[in-house]
Amino acid sequence: MNSEQYQWQEKVWGRTKRLHVPTPLMTKHILMTKVDTFCSYHFHYDRMNIFHVVSGKIRIIETCGTAHIGIDLNEGDTHIVRARVSHQFQVLKPSIVVEDYLCDAGSPQVDDIHRHWCGGIATIDIASNPSCLYVPSGCPYRDDSDSSGAMG
Repeated sequence: MNSEQYQWQEKVWGRTKRLHVPTPLMTKHILMTKVDTFCSYHFHYDRMNIFHVVSGKIRIIETCGTAHIGIDLNEGDTHIVRARVSHQFQVLKPSIVVEDYLCDAGSPQVDDIHRHWCGGIATIDIASNPSCLYVPSGCPYRDDSDSSGAMG
C-alpha cells in the first residue's frame, strides 16, 4: 500500500482518511465533515458501516422498505448500518466521525459500494427535515456499482 492511500481525500461533504491497511474484513476511516452537506445514497454489498461520532452531530437516513428513517447521532453516539441497507449520512454540525467497515455477509471486497446517487450540499436546512433523503441537483440517478469513491 502506498502512502497516498493514507492522505486526506476531499469530498463534497468534507474529507476522509484511511487509518490503517484495509482488509476485506475491516477498514477504518476518519471523516471530517462540513455542516449542511450529505454523502451519496448508497449501500455496501457485504460490509456493515459503524459510525462513531467523536464530535459534532450527523444524521443517518436508512431505507426500510419504502420508508426513510432518520437517526440523529451526537458526540459519543455509535450507529450500525447493516450490509445491503441503503443509507446516507447528513451533517447537522461540523463533525469528526470514525467509520468502520466490517464483514457482515458473503465475501466482502474492500470497495463493495453501490451508489444510487452522489453526495452534495443541501439547499435547505437539513436539521429541520428529519427523514428527508437528499438528491443533489445536477446529479443524475445512478444505479451502478461505481467504486471509485469520487462521488462521496
